[in-house]
Amino acid sequence: MSIKLTLPYAPSINHAHWNTSSGKRVLKPQARAFFEEVAAIAQAAQIEPISGDVSITMHIYRAATNHDISNRIKITEDALQGWAYENDKNVSELHIYKHEATKPKNKTARIEVEVKAASPAAAKAVKQASGFGQAMLAAFDGTKE
Repeated sequence: MSIKLTLPYAPSINHAHWNTSSGKRVLKPQARAFFEEVAAIAQAAQIEPISGDVSITMHIYRAATNHDISNRIKITEDALQGWAYENDKNVSELHIYKHEATKPKNKTARIEVEVKAASPAAAKAVKQASGFGQAMLAAFDGTKE
């Protein structure tokens, strides 16, 4: 099973939230509009979330050459959560391709996303890497001088 969607160009995650005086994080209007548009696109496509580990491929067509694409990846993952996959903690593979939009001020700036079930080998590698990371932390725990 594969889910393919064309999404609007995502706002930067750096400017997506306000922190309230009570410590809550609230989506800013631009981020909320992005989440709502992704939800509408997902509903129109009548997709069901993929269970288990997933692989995501994103082709990001930047609106401007000074935009940091990594700031758009996380907010896109968050917006797809519950629509294309159950939880973004299930992302075991992430492939990102950067492109320049041919007409930056036009609607050509976008994110093309494909989500599919991760291969068993990829899921196994993630679990092994996680164990390796935990072992490395244990090995170096408390060794700072």
